[in-house]
Amino acid sequence: LLMRAGLVFALLAGVVVITFGAGYRASDALLDGASAYVQKGHRVVRVNAESRDTDAQTARELAPGEQRLEVVQVGPGVVYVVNHDTGEVSRLPTATMDPQPVPQAPGAARNAAKDNRPKVVAGGGRAYLFDQKRAALTLLEDPSGRNRQEIKLPQPVTEVVVDSSGTAWALSRQVGELYRISDGGVVGQRVAAPWEPARLTLAGDRPVVYLPERGVATMFDRTGEKRTINLPKESSAGVQVAAPGADARV
Repeated sequence: LLMRAGLVFALLAGVVVITFGAGYRASDALLDGASAYVQKGHRVVRVNAESRDTDAQTARELAPGEQRLEVVQVGPGVVYVVNHDTGEVSRLPTATMDPQPVPQAPGAARNAAKDNRPKVVAGGGRAYLFDQKRAALTLLEDPSGRNRQEIKLPQPVTEVVVDSSGTAWALSRQVGELYRISDGGVVGQRVAAPWEPARLTLAGDRPVVYLPERGVATMFDRTGEKRTINLPKESSAGVQVAAPGADARV
C-alpha cells in the first residue's frame, strides 16, 4: 500500500511539473487522491496522476483576459472557483467539471472593491460564502447535504476562517467579538475592544486573534481562551496575518 501511494504521488509530481511547463500559469493547485485541480489559461482542469494527462476541464471560460481564479476544495467530489476580479463564484463538481454559478445578493459580486469581494471558506466538508460587502455568511453545503442556509450573525463580521471540523469562526471588529458557528448555531465571546484593530487566522487548526496595537496573539477553542503570546507592538496599518501557505506575508 505504501509503495502504491508513493508511486501515485511520484506520478502526480511528474504530471504537475510537465503540465506547468506546458502553459499552466500560477494558480492554487489542490490535491484530491491521485488528481490535482489547477488553472490552465482561463479554465480549471483536473490532472490525473494515473493516466498522466488532463482528463476533464470546465465547459466555459471562468476568467477572461488576465483575471485570476482561486480554487477552494470542499471534499472529494466538489470544488468552488472564485474569480477574484469579478467576484463571481462557481460550484464545480469534480465528476463533470461543469461550473454552476452560485447565486449572490444583487450587487454583491461583480466588480466590487478588493476588500468587498466574496470569499469561499471551507473545512470539514462544509463550504461557506462570506459576502464581505454585506458582512454576511452563508452555508453553501455540508456533508449531510443540507441546503443553502443564511447564518444569522449577531453583528456584521470582518473575517472568517473554517477549521478541519467544519466549524466556522468569524470576527466582528464592530463589537470586538469572536463567533463560533457550528450546525447553524452561533456562540460569541469578547476578544477585543469595539473597533480595535484585530486580525483572525488559524494556527494548529484553532482560531487565533491578533491585536497588533497591543502586541498580543490569543488562541481559542470551543471552551474559550487557550494560550496567549506577547509579540512586539505594531502599527495596525502595516500588519498582515496569514495561515501558512497563504498568498500573503505571515
